[in-house]
Amino acid sequence: MLERYTLRTQILVSFVVLSTISLLIVSSINIANITVIGDTTTDLAIESLEDQIKRNMGTASAENSLVIERKINRLIAVVESMATATEVLFTDPNSLEFAGSFWSNNTNTLPLDATMAVNYDTPVSFTHSVVHYPDNPEIVTNGALVKEIIDRSAHLDPYFSSQYENNGNFYWMYVAFQRQDIFRVFPGTTWNSEYNHKVRPWYDEAKDNFGEMSITSPYRDAATGQWMITIARAIYYQDGSVLGVAAGDILIGDIQEKVLSISFLDSGYATLYQDDGVVVVHPEWDYTTASSTVNIGDVEQISSATLENIANLPSEEVVLDESAGVEYFVAHSRILENYILLIIVLRSEAIESIMAIEDEISNSQSQVTRSTIVLSLITLVAVLGIGLWVANIVTRPVQRLTELADQITRNVTGDDILDSV
Repeated sequence: MLERYTLRTQILVSFVVLSTISLLIVSSINIANITVIGDTTTDLAIESLEDQIKRNMGTASAENSLVIERKINRLIAVVESMATATEVLFTDPNSLEFAGSFWSNNTNTLPLDATMAVNYDTPVSFTHSVVHYPDNPEIVTNGALVKEIIDRSAHLDPYFSSQYENNGNFYWMYVAFQRQDIFRVFPGTTWNSEYNHKVRPWYDEAKDNFGEMSITSPYRDAATGQWMITIARAIYYQDGSVLGVAAGDILIGDIQEKVLSISFLDSGYATLYQDDGVVVVHPEWDYTTASSTVNIGDVEQISSATLENIANLPSEEVVLDESAGVEYFVAHSRILENYILLIIVLRSEAIESIMAIEDEISNSQSQVTRSTIVLSLITLVAVLGIGLWVANIVTRPVQRLTELADQITRNVTGDDILDSV
């Protein structure tokens, strides 16, 4: 193809073509390597950061669940102690010294030290409990039995007072008796005359749990309307018959304050719900205005599939949830086999710092690519110059030999003589 061109042109073209191909191959390999290195660096950085975030979330979930569990366990221990103390009072065959009781009828029957206090709508006494039983004429009372229950349970007042002082998380502490519907509550205050503990869910749940501790779902207190949960245990006479239920109430607000104080990065938040899905604490469930409980699936933005999966996973394991195109990291821990604590963080926020690094890596890749292209063009120009120089060096002697050969040929054939005739 190049035969029709001069030797100089052939050498020059061949040199330039080979050099250009070699240069393109080397440049392409360099650019490809730069891209691979940049992408690999970004992927490894994201993977490393995600692993670190997951470890931190798992640790935060485990540590906070442990704090909450210890707090609940302390309250359970108080109720257990209260239940045991009551059982001891009613199994002691000896007569006890008289301890006066106060009544929940009205403010005139309350302890003298009853005053208004934070979170209570009526005057309360923090040294004495009050006795309450429903104002129901159909209840037939046994005077001796009623007196025994009231007199013996009055000796719980020092216990109530000390435990309330040392465990201020309880809103109400009480012992509800099976016989005669007698109900002793602390702090001492007035009570709804129609209130009957026997129809309350917490009472039935505790009795049905046969001496094991029970923790209720959130509910509205019949006396104050505030949202709370109840820790309760059935108590028994020495013969095994039901004496009643010892219990303590915890305001949802106290639990919510602890759970919602858990934060992770800027958008991360925590939620607490029961095994059956009933929400105890969630940023989207405002207990101060709520009229009923909600299920975690109704207020949580992560998918139901993830929530179901979490129930079967070990604590502290972090999963990635993709709901409606949004990715979340979800850490979870179990509390007392009754509750699940979640910490939820947007994945985009978790790897936000890497995104900035990725932009820098991408900019660096573009700069290096441009520099490589510019350098390749400069090299190509240099190659053209070198090729021209080499072609001249190689072809100049050949051209000189060719000229000499032409001259010799012309001398032999007489071309010079013919030209002169």
